[in-house]
Amino acid sequence: MSINLEDTKKKNKEIDPQEVRYRRRKDAIKNFAIVFLVIMLVLTFFSNTIMNYSLPQVAVQYMEQGSITTTIRGTGTVESGDPYNVMVSETRTVSSITCRVGQDVRQGDILFSLNGEDSAELEEAKAALEAAQKAYDDSLLSDSVTAAIIDSSKNNTSVEQYRNQITAAQNEQTQAQADVDEQKKKLEDLQAQLAVLQNAYTPSTEYNKAKDDYDKALAACDAALTAYTNASSDKAKIDEIDSAYSEWDLARQEYNSKTSEVAEAGEELTKASAVYESLAEDHPQKDYAYGQVYSASVNYNELTKQQYQAEVKMNEAEEYYYLVASNNASYLDRKSAILDTYNSAQTAYEQAKLACEQAENAYNQAQANLDAGGVSNTDSINSINSQIAAAQNELNRLNGILEEKTKAVNELVSDIDLIRSLNELYSAIDDAQKKVDKITAETAAKDITAPISGTILSVYVVSGRKTDPSTAAVVIQPEGQSYTMSFSVTNDEAKTISVGAAASVANSWWYSDVTGYVESIRPDTSSPNTNKLVTLNLSGSLTSGQSLTMSIDSRTSNYDCIVPNSAIHEDNNGKFILIVESKSSPLGNRYFAVRYDIQVLASDDTKSAIRAGLEGYEYVITTSSKPISAGDQVRLTEN
Repeated sequence: MSINLEDTKKKNKEIDPQEVRYRRRKDAIKNFAIVFLVIMLVLTFFSNTIMNYSLPQVAVQYMEQGSITTTIRGTGTVESGDPYNVMVSETRTVSSITCRVGQDVRQGDILFSLNGEDSAELEEAKAALEAAQKAYDDSLLSDSVTAAIIDSSKNNTSVEQYRNQITAAQNEQTQAQADVDEQKKKLEDLQAQLAVLQNAYTPSTEYNKAKDDYDKALAACDAALTAYTNASSDKAKIDEIDSAYSEWDLARQEYNSKTSEVAEAGEELTKASAVYESLAEDHPQKDYAYGQVYSASVNYNELTKQQYQAEVKMNEAEEYYYLVASNNASYLDRKSAILDTYNSAQTAYEQAKLACEQAENAYNQAQANLDAGGVSNTDSINSINSQIAAAQNELNRLNGILEEKTKAVNELVSDIDLIRSLNELYSAIDDAQKKVDKITAETAAKDITAPISGTILSVYVVSGRKTDPSTAAVVIQPEGQSYTMSFSVTNDEAKTISVGAAASVANSWWYSDVTGYVESIRPDTSSPNTNKLVTLNLSGSLTSGQSLTMSIDSRTSNYDCIVPNSAIHEDNNGKFILIVESKSSPLGNRYFAVRYDIQVLASDDTKSAIRAGLEGYEYVITTSSKPISAGDQVRLTEN
């Protein structure tokens, strides 16, 4: 077949140019679509690889079981374990100082010197002596002060001797009162006999009437005794209950008293702690303030122990009271009636007994009269009247003795008050004179020497200035004495250590010879409800004031869930870990960080035991190439 070139040219000439441009544009769009589809296909197949390179890369490991030895660390300032405070008891000017901080001194070495002028304390002592002498002289001007009283006031009679003198005088007064009471009873008996004689007509009728009266009185006395005995038995039960209640009440008062003392001691401890905390570490009163805190703490602990003992005693007394009361409830319900019955029975018995004695005396006298053949009533009455007169005279004499003994007791008490007052004033003169003599002797000594051998910790005196008797002039660390250091731990940490546990220096390469142990664990006064103050006893190459970090190994325990410390994070909501969870997708597994809140049970330098709602086989994120948060997608390290 042959192609006709002429026909072809003719046809090309017939095509429109606009149609040619349209065809070219259509071809370009088709080619762009093909390229776009190819690029999208490539991106789809390689998107997982591209995205992985943009995600944070994390290292993970399984949680494991194992043991952890807890280590408690704390940093504190080394202090002298038992510093010796060199005190100057008077206010005097310092002339020169021959010691310095850090210097080693021997006992007897001169620390500093004082000028020889009279101190303010000596002037005050002399003034006190003059005031005491004047007060004594003024007391001698009283009209009631006699020479005997003045002599007695200088004998330094003790309070016990005064008490013995008063007791002896009161015993004589008591005996005189007893003699008067006995004589009154004799007089009453005679008067009763006289009344019987005055009512009798003959010895026979007198005897019959006296015997009848005596028999009736004896029967009445026996009946009253029986009633009194029965009432006494019931009252004994009431007394037992009252005694148990009294013991309980006394124990309760003791407990309340101890509670008040504990509260006051707690306030003193709080005040001392506040003073201690308010002072700077280099303040000269810091050691003294710490001593005050320690002393207040010891006092508070002792009073707390006494309070507990008083509470135990109170509870035991209360328990015993309720036991007695329950066992005798029927008597307690009738207490008022029982006491009324007892009092009435006691009074009736005493009256019946007296009437019986009087009737017996009358009966015996009537029997004697009858046996004598009948003595006339007139003679008997006259005899009794004579005896009554003699008895009344004896009673008057004994009343006079009683008045004299009573007056002697009153005068003795009055004289002893004067003697004691003068004795106190005279003793005040003697004490003031001794103080003047003592300060005068001390003023003569100008050099203050070291009382012990050791190292100078602090020097608080300044040349040309006055000493302060209330403040230590020089503080010495005794030779061979250990040092102490304290730091605060939480209550949970304190439970893992005990007194006597060994302590070591954290940076031991600098302090190779330093050793220590836990000396005490007590409430931290700054946070008593949440923290404890651990005090260590240290020995080795140390100086007071240096800072140390100490470690205390507490205890080793086994745990089911242990993770590296690097896996634990913390924010405002508490501590947490991030674990890796995988999710399936059309392009493969995706890995996401998931948060789990935890509780740290124990830790050492590298790992921690935790408690969380996990199964135990999860991957825990330990490190990350970028900061991540819960919910972020991550990629795992290849190894």
